[in-house]
Amino acid sequence: MRIRATGAVIAALLSAAAAAGAQPPGSVDAEPPPDSLSVPADSLAQEPPALPAEDVPTVPPAVDPTDPSSVITAYFEALGTGDSAVVLAYTSSEALASVAVMLDGLQESLDRDEAGTMGRMSAAGYAATAAEIEDWEPADYLAAAVVLPMMRNRYTVYDLQVGVVEVDDDEAEAALTFVTASGAGIPFPALLAREDDVWKVSTFLGLNTFP
Repeated sequence: MRIRATGAVIAALLSAAAAAGAQPPGSVDAEPPPDSLSVPADSLAQEPPALPAEDVPTVPPAVDPTDPSSVITAYFEALGTGDSAVVLAYTSSEALASVAVMLDGLQESLDRDEAGTMGRMSAAGYAATAAEIEDWEPADYLAAAVVLPMMRNRYTVYDLQVGVVEVDDDEAEAALTFVTASGAGIPFPALLAREDDVWKVSTFLGLNTFP
């Protein structure tokens, strides 16, 4: 026997279902519940917000540690930007020994005249305290020096041209020319040493003295 539901019966059923909080068959929520994984269609067409210019990460130049020319180029660029991590990574133990000599002189100066020495250090841009400087290792002194504006300015005024690189076992000499804005060239060779299969800089223009 078939039962025919009249319009009045159907309306009554729908009204009862609504009162109980149930959805009529075939109906669709106007808004998904809070834990829904559905994504509004209009959001799919939206572009992700752009990062402010100052927040866009920069990609450092690729360095081939087995190529003296590549190391020299990256080293020069790192000195110009104050990238102490790159400078430390490609500074040889021989160069750090030279920094150690300068550090000894600085620490002796602190012992003789702390106020005067710290005045000069502060004027140069160093932020370290006298106690911190007394505890410095050569790598600390180098890292603190290369970030100084006075130090970076030694290199930003030049373009670097890398000439012939002569390799003799674990030592290399690169013929460099530092070119000024007027086009004048200043020749200055750089010496490198190979340590654990990585070429590192032993001598470079401007690294024999710190501000």
